[in-house]
Amino acid sequence: MLCPLIPSICSEVFFVIAGPDEYLNSTRVPVYGSHAPAGTSIKNILHWNQIYLAKQPQMWDYGTAAENLNHYNSTKPPVYQYSDLQVPSVFFSGGNDYLGDPEDVLWLIGQLKSGVLRDTYTYDGYAHLSCLWALNAREWVFEKIIQHLDGVWQGLGS
Repeated sequence: MLCPLIPSICSEVFFVIAGPDEYLNSTRVPVYGSHAPAGTSIKNILHWNQIYLAKQPQMWDYGTAAENLNHYNSTKPPVYQYSDLQVPSVFFSGGNDYLGDPEDVLWLIGQLKSGVLRDTYTYDGYAHLSCLWALNAREWVFEKIIQHLDGVWQGLGS
């Protein structure tokens, strides 16, 4: 791997793909790079590309009308209906996120039914992976997630 040899290359690759992260622990970049791309698959990345090219959030496109018909009973993949979501949600986003940019986050929030979004946190210096890797992620993200989950559990007990 190049990350242990030239950490600046890994850092730059992360910045180019996910956005500049003002809170990144740069000494950990070789560790992050040795596990990338973790948490996803090539098919998932291809699906994101399909969504980008289609300019709409849709299910996987199998490439032919016949295959889509076989899977969806439709020649085109169905579009995700975010307005149908009912799961209480909390959003964390970053002003420097190139993959989930602020404009897209606001669009998604606008698609949700009233009451679904319980809270939203936007951090200007955060990029796409900051919610996991930022030096202050414990305080700004993890502790807030725990607080929200505690509130959900307390609500279930009453």
